[in-house]
Order: sequence, then C-alpha cells, then structure tokens
Amino acid sequence: FTVTLYFRALFNPDLPTAFAHIWVASVETTLFFVGGISAWYILRRRNVEFFLKSFKIILIVALAATPLQILLGDASGLTVGKYQPAKLAAMEAHWNTNPPGTGASWNLIAAPDKAAQDNRWTVHIPYLLSILSARSLTGRVTGLKDFPVADQPPVVAPFYAFRVMFLLGFAMFFLALWALWKWVRGRLKPERAAEQRRFWWLWVIALPSGFIATEAGWIAREMGRQPWIIYGLMRTSDGVSPIAPGATAGSLAAFVVLYSALFALFVFFTRRILKAGPDLDSPLPRYGAPAPRQGG
Repeated sequence: FTVTLYFRALFNPDLPTAFAHIWVASVETTLFFVGGISAWYILRRRNVEFFLKSFKIILIVALAATPLQILLGDASGLTVGKYQPAKLAAMEAHWNTNPPGTGASWNLIAAPDKAAQDNRWTVHIPYLLSILSARSLTGRVTGLKDFPVADQPPVVAPFYAFRVMFLLGFAMFFLALWALWKWVRGRLKPERAAEQRRFWWLWVIALPSGFIATEAGWIAREMGRQPWIIYGLMRTSDGVSPIAPGATAGSLAAFVVLYSALFALFVFFTRRILKAGPDLDSPLPRYGAPAPRQGG
C-alpha cells in the first residue's frame, strides 16, 4: 500500500471528533490533577486560601470541559459505528443485529464469550444501544456475528475499557457539579473549606482519573480496530516489519528503562515540590520589564 493523497489520509472522517476528544481529554486530565493537588493541601490546612483559588480556577474550566467531553465521546461513538461497525459491536458486546422493529439493548456489564459468539450473562438496558447508536428506539445496530470470526476484534478488553472510560467521564462531570453546588452554597470559603473532608478526599482520589480514562479509551480504540492496520484492507499481521526479534526486544528494553527512569525522576521532583508547597514570598515576575543591569 502506498499513500497517494496525504491530505485525505490525514483529514479522514474520524479526525475531527477523535482529535477533539483526545484534546479535551488531555485538558480534563490536567484539571483533575491540579484539582487533586489543591484538595490535598486544603485537607492538610496548608495555604488554604491559595489552593482554594487554584481549585476554583480549574473548576470553572472543568464545568465546561466535562460535559463537552461527554458530547464529544457520543459523537466519536457515532463515527465509529458508521466507519468501523465491528469495533462498535465489540465495545458493546453486541453479537446479534437487532431485527427490524426491535431495539438493541445496551449492556451495562456482561461476560462475553467469543468462542460461543455470545454473552454468558448480561445486565442490560433495553433500547438504549439503538438510541445511542442510531438515535432511534428501533435503530439497527450491526452485531459481531455479521462479520467473519477472523475479522472480529477482541471483545472483553474493548468492552470493559470503554466502560471504565464512560463511567470515569460521568464521575468527573458529577464531581464538578457537586463542587459548583458547594461553591454556590458558600462552603468553599477559606474559613469553611477544610471542614468538607469527604468532598476533598474524593477530589484527591479523582486525581488520576483522567489518566486512567485516557488509557482505557486508547485500549478500546486500538484493540477495537483489530485485526486491521488499514481498516478492512491490511491486517496487522501483514504490517509487521522484518526486524529481528533480538533487535525488537533490545529497543523495547531500552524504552522500558528510559521511561522508568523518567517516571522515577518525575515522582522524586514532584514529591519535593509538593512537600515544599507554593512560594508565596518571592515577588511576581514583571512581564515586559527591562532585565536587571549587571554591576554597580
């Protein structure tokens, strides 16, 4: 395969929703990271006024980002259903195409069995998958059985990875709404903030939620497109580079060592910064001011 139209390859139908979805996910991850750190300091009654300000700043942005991310996730699901229906069926553990006049149920949890081409058991909500995927109570949703077994993606990992992302996305949205409610009720004032211990602990626990949701979404996206490296045209197994196993293992080991060292350094310096707390004594930088003159 040779790319002849790079513009069409890059700006494919999935780009607008996929790019927006991951960009807002990155913003949301940062917001809850900063929110969790702010909550940690407030719980310890350290620089409460300072971290209340930082918390309120991220909350204002989170109140816009969290519902937007839910809408973008919905739009991304519609795009997947249109262009990669097998991926959508795997993410929903949906095996049988619903007959005309009937609705497809949305599986809240399930035990998918690819060998049996069915779910051993499910907890489902009638009609909801048709509503989400086709915007109709009886909208047609293609089942995995409509595709040859060799062309079906894995089911268990995409199914549960998608639900982790889905649940964390809504949890972050409702946590932001709860914070807004407390702010409106006057409970986020310096003299009252530290009393809301359960609230702040939930924000500390939510600190890694954006990272987890992003990784879960990536698992659903990448495992859900299997077995294709070029969807419907070229299998992943046919795209393997002719590199010796030893070279692959060596480069992988180097990456593992490098990124482990970078992560250790990140933890070390982040711990030092958090332990020291904010520097409230140094003067703020004066943007546009001339540089200090050297000498006497």
